[in-house]
Amino acid sequence: MSRKLLFILVPLLLLIPPTVHALEETVQVAEWTILVYMVADNNLESAGIEDVNEMEQVGSTEEV
Repeated sequence: MSRKLLFILVPLLLLIPPTVHALEETVQVAEWTILVYMVADNNLESAGIEDVNEMEQVGSTEEV
């Protein structure tokens, strides 16, 4: 019985340090999220693609 317990506890103990370290790391969260919703059954696809390309060219700053 003690050998079975040993074979179960040793792998579990080896997994604990990475888990504790992962909890200490901080994650930087963005202040802004920009969502562009373009769904329609019409002829505006090319205009929507142009709009996205224009937004990509402008880029962003530290605030956005």
